[in-house]
Amino acid sequence: MKVKHFLIILAALCLMQNYAIAGSVQLTWQANSEPDLNEYRVYYGSSSRAYGTPVPVGNVTSYTLSGLQEGSTYYLAVTAVDTSDNESGYSNEVVKQIVSNEPPPPVDPPPSDEIISNVTVSSGNSYELIKSLKSGESCYVDKTYKYRNIPDTFSNATFIKTFYDDRKSEANPYISFDVNDDATVYVAYDTRVRIPSWLNNFTKTDESVNVSSTPHILFAKDFASGSSVNLGGADASWAHMYTIIIVVR
Repeated sequence: MKVKHFLIILAALCLMQNYAIAGSVQLTWQANSEPDLNEYRVYYGSSSRAYGTPVPVGNVTSYTLSGLQEGSTYYLAVTAVDTSDNESGYSNEVVKQIVSNEPPPPVDPPPSDEIISNVTVSSGNSYELIKSLKSGESCYVDKTYKYRNIPDTFSNATFIKTFYDDRKSEANPYISFDVNDDATVYVAYDTRVRIPSWLNNFTKTDESVNVSSTPHILFAKDFASGSSVNLGGADASWAHMYTIIIVVR
C-alpha cells in the first residue's frame, strides 16, 4: 500500500457511531478497503487533536475504549496502518463527555410547611387542620361548639377540627396522621365518659380546655419527626367527640 493512495482511501474512514457509558466510549467506523491493511489505532485526549499514545486495536471496525474518567470530556479519532507500518492521517474527530450509569442519589423531598400530613379518618369525613388555636375557635366541622379557657401553653397551637358526629365510633385506629416535626400530640377528651384503653399510652396532664362549658382533659404523648400517630374511636354516644392539639417541641 502506498501512503498517498492510503490517505485518499482513508478520507472515507469515519466514526459512524459512538455512545458513552460509565467510564467508556464505543467507536464504530467504516472498514478501509486497502488489501495490505494491518490494523487501526484509536487516539484520544482531553483537547482537540492533542492526543496521547494510540491504542492499537487490530483489524476491527469497532472498539470500546474503557478506563475513562467519568465527568471528563474526550476527543477521539482513528487511524489506519498498513503492513509496512505506514499510518494514515486522523479520521474525523468526535467529542464525548463520559457520564455515569449510577442512578443519581435520592433527593429528599422539601420539608413540609404543615406540622402534620397524610391524615386518614375511618369515617371518611374530611377533618380540618387549623394552625392557630384561640379561645372562641370552633372545635368541630359539623357543630358550633367552641373552645373556651385555652391555657397559655396552647395559644396559637395547631389543632385538628374533628367531626362531632364521629363520637360514636369504636374504630381503632380511627384517625391516623404523620408528624413532620418533633411534636407533642394532645387529645382533649370529654371527662363525662370512660377513658378508652388506647389513651393508656398517653399521659394524663393537669391541664384542660373547655368545649363550650364542658371540661376536656388533655392527654399528651411525644412523637419524633416522621412518626405515625394512630388514635382510636371516642365510643361516646352521648358525650362530645375528642379534639386533637399538636405542639411542636
